[in-house]
Amino acid sequence: MKFAAQMVLSLIVLLGLALTPSESRADESCLGFKVPSKSVKVDENRYRVSLSWEKVMKYYKKTYRGVGGVKRADEMAIPGVRAVNYQNRGARGAWKGANVTDLYGQIYVFCYPQTNAKPKPSK
Repeated sequence: MKFAAQMVLSLIVLLGLALTPSESRADESCLGFKVPSKSVKVDENRYRVSLSWEKVMKYYKKTYRGVGGVKRADEMAIPGVRAVNYQNRGARGAWKGANVTDLYGQIYVFCYPQTNAKPKPSK
């Protein structure tokens, strides 16, 4: 009986771990674009950050200030939505760009990959 109870408890713990989103670590990145340590991966190349907008902006200013090849641009500021775009212009990594968005108090980081496809010549 004791063995069965331990097995059920172990199964519950393993199931809980399997269903919990993976936490990113301090050194984790999205295609080479750094992601704050208090982030949860919610989809491919998309993270939800559990920090305030101000702390996230401070993190990225500290992380990418003075890094050649990374350009920052404010995208929009409408009620409830703020967004900043980072462009990879020769910096390391497989990311072409990244958007950091505050959507009604939820902070998201989305990065998109470099494209190696060359445009087809027009006829």
